[in-house]
Amino acid sequence: MALNQLKPNIISGKINQELIPMTVAVEGCYRDFEADVKKAGQSITIPQVARPTATTTTDGEPFTFSSYESLVSSAYTMYVKQQTGFGQALDDTDDAQAIGGVMEKIATGGAETIAQAVDKHIFGLAGDAKAVLDHASAVKIDATNVLATIDYAAAMLHANNVPFTTPIEFLVSYRFLDIFRAAYEAIDKDNSAMLADGVAAIYHGIKIKASNNVLKANTDLEDLMIMRTNRAIAFVQQVNKIETMRHPYQMADVVRGLSLYQADIVQPKEMVVINAKYA
Repeated sequence: MALNQLKPNIISGKINQELIPMTVAVEGCYRDFEADVKKAGQSITIPQVARPTATTTTDGEPFTFSSYESLVSSAYTMYVKQQTGFGQALDDTDDAQAIGGVMEKIATGGAETIAQAVDKHIFGLAGDAKAVLDHASAVKIDATNVLATIDYAAAMLHANNVPFTTPIEFLVSYRFLDIFRAAYEAIDKDNSAMLADGVAAIYHGIKIKASNNVLKANTDLEDLMIMRTNRAIAFVQQVNKIETMRHPYQMADVVRGLSLYQADIVQPKEMVVINAKYA
């Protein structure tokens, strides 16, 4: 294939379009902050403002302010260090190059590769030092306690002053999901829309999403699964660079890509890790 037929800007644009919908964990991350990521190691400042304290009167008299609470704010610094790259060589004599849609196939494959790496990174935060476990040791999960396990973790969040109106997401393994489904038959789901980004069920208002990328421990016998609000984990991903070149040793075109991203726990009190085993 002639090198000029591979257009990096088109491939990059398609990857950016497809990447986030292919992930399971990004949707529930905090992303409402300005970020301009240009290189690995760059720091990103994430502003945080404390929730105000309410004052209530019950005497029916006109409300007056006797004092004003100082605005307590802070900034969390996140360093962008995660990089995922891919490279493919397309041989000049490869029959596949005669097939239409080569750029689309490269873009989709690249997006899937990066999406898997991004999800593994976010799920891996279950093992972060800031992550709080529901139990110090893994609890065996079966049909008799799976629902209570979810309720207990949600109660931990609410005990940390997470309002009951705040959306909560629970990222589970498929083996946990199988037990949950057996115990809870009336699953509220929309197969056409929700399953597309990993949503498997809604339980007591908690969105349950399943993935193979859940962090495992103890030789894969245990799962460390994240329950969180959308303020618990911050995520930034802004650089998707694609370039083409001639292979230095073969009669082939090379397409290679690089993505720069980072996730971190910024509100530890709004996240709980369920420590589960099955035997």
